[in-house]
Amino acid sequence: MPYGTVNADLMTTSDGVSSSGLYGFKNRIINGAMVIDQRNAGALQTSIGNNAFITDRFSYQRSGLGITAVFNSQQSTTAPTGYSYSAYMTATTGQTLGASGGRYMVVRHAIEGFNLADALRSQSTVTLSFYVYASNAGTYSLVFKNAAGNSSYATTYSVTASNTWQLITVTFAINTSSGTWNYTNGTGLEIFWVLDADDDVCASSNNAWVSGGTFGANGQAHGKVTTGATFYITGVQLEKGSVATSFDYRPYGTELALCQRYYQTYTQPALKGVCNSTSTAARMSMNLPVVMRSAPTASVGAMIGYDGITTIAISSVGASYLTTTAAEFDLGFASASFTNGRPCSIIQSGTASLTLNAEL
Repeated sequence: MPYGTVNADLMTTSDGVSSSGLYGFKNRIINGAMVIDQRNAGALQTSIGNNAFITDRFSYQRSGLGITAVFNSQQSTTAPTGYSYSAYMTATTGQTLGASGGRYMVVRHAIEGFNLADALRSQSTVTLSFYVYASNAGTYSLVFKNAAGNSSYATTYSVTASNTWQLITVTFAINTSSGTWNYTNGTGLEIFWVLDADDDVCASSNNAWVSGGTFGANGQAHGKVTTGATFYITGVQLEKGSVATSFDYRPYGTELALCQRYYQTYTQPALKGVCNSTSTAARMSMNLPVVMRSAPTASVGAMIGYDGITTIAISSVGASYLTTTAAEFDLGFASASFTNGRPCSIIQSGTASLTLNAEL
């Protein structure tokens, strides 16, 4: 194609969708195909707690006194045709919520304001699509809400057959005319797949934006969280427009980088520095491969320092400077001395030596 000409096959339609099928970031969901699992590497997680991540960007959340249900979770290879993974939950101890109690159990995905600002500001019509596979058929709830909890939209969808992959689509218009909305690096929109919720935290009416926080649809059926119940989702896509189009697969490296904006983990972090004024301490830093959403919090596991001659276990870690682009630590050593002024680096000891968290 000559320079300066327009390839008609790459033209887009009025709603921004490529007429060729080459969409490119139409999906506002990150890790919708559940291919990234930095925290757990596919391992089964048992008796998970509140805000436990199933795969990157998808977490289990619960609230309220008296939640006795117990769940295991995992990145699963049970998936519909064309997909490799799903996010899986199973109830090892069931529980049915009821009329009151303020309790809820949901799978949550949060979209950063920057990534949905155009749709939020223009109050666009959007379509959510996903595959679901559940052992208990029946009516389930979906909730869309702002982070401030003063505007929400609830609806229902039907699982018509148990243990069968089913494609669900939901179309609605965003309404930001009331409530407090974030258009930058905070939460722009939360999506809840409701496992169960007490009626007193459910919407006053469905398929409409209402004020206040909502954690379920009006009139939803309880009793889906039975002992042994399973729930899988994958192929999650939120896009502008009133039609669910084909899933927007992105390269694995691209999807990983998108997830690393919120969470990064290293078993052998690239921390390098120098032994400083005392011979049992060193300051080390690393540049981050992806700019994080905000300055992260750090968690450091077992690590060993090495100055080219001696290896010494690290006894203390202080996060000196954490920014969106770099991490710097003051490390104390348990015993023997390094040579003051000698370069120092980290070598691996155990697993999960360093995690950086800037989740929504």
